[in-house]
Amino acid sequence: MRAVMYHYVRGETDRPPAGYYHLDVDDFRTQLDYLEREHTLLSAEQFRACLHGERVPDDAAVLTFDDGLADHYECVLPELRRRGLWGLFFVPTAPLVFGRRLPVQRIHTLVSEYPGSELLDELERLLDGEDVALRTDRESMYADRDTESDVRRFKHLLNRAVPTRAVSSVLDRLEAAFPAADVAVDDVYLTPGQLRELADAGMGIGAHSVTHSVLADLPRAAQRWEIQASRRQLADLLGRPVDLFAYPYGGPESYTAETVRLVREAGFSAAFTTVDGDIGDGALTEPTTLPRRDCADLPHGDSTVTLPAGD
Repeated sequence: MRAVMYHYVRGETDRPPAGYYHLDVDDFRTQLDYLEREHTLLSAEQFRACLHGERVPDDAAVLTFDDGLADHYECVLPELRRRGLWGLFFVPTAPLVFGRRLPVQRIHTLVSEYPGSELLDELERLLDGEDVALRTDRESMYADRDTESDVRRFKHLLNRAVPTRAVSSVLDRLEAAFPAADVAVDDVYLTPGQLRELADAGMGIGAHSVTHSVLADLPRAAQRWEIQASRRQLADLLGRPVDLFAYPYGGPESYTAETVRLVREAGFSAAFTTVDGDIGDGALTEPTTLPRRDCADLPHGDSTVTLPAGD
């Protein structure tokens, strides 16, 4: 079975982060045409049967969408409904429960509006001035990304080197130096009503932590809270239980064996990573570390991007 992973899916829009890496909605439709030709796209019932050990077609595939984005309601849901397809949507809860934008989208918005070299210079100046004790032992999640080196370094510092508890305050200072257009939470993320409409349309809803932090960088108690609270909060919003999870960022450096144990203890029956690969029979013996394929690595999945250039 192949799980295909999507994040931003959009047409022309001013919605932040405008210009950041995304799959154009027309390319999304073309990729769905391809997937429908080449794969058996599973229904909710077939996917659940697969998790319980029942055999599915060798060409089976499931569609997954991360980050609980407004794109998923406006661009993805209508297309899935039109085709009678099912998808899994993994939703971080802080925007829904606390009305806060996540650091990951704040970073994307800055990168989409200002040259990476200018952002990196200001960030390094701030970190020197604040005397933040950086975590220098953290592996970069961006070494293999096809982005300019300054952007990779900027994202690595904020997502891995700066202590998690300090990231929001550092971003506050960056946004003061690089003001962006006013961004409302509802401009970026699903609203509670839209989330419930996705569920009422038969789509699967899974947890994606509360704040979309790198769980491996958090103490055990903080990891447990991120995992358990996200499940509880989504269940409260939906009025139904949630038992699927996706690790934020999802690469092998973003979770540990302890993280996986906490996911199991929280009652999740399956969890997705972003580790590249297909789900074979062996993977189902470890259903809390399921691999996925990024849509960009499949036909018609090329990203659209227009980031500002430096001087």
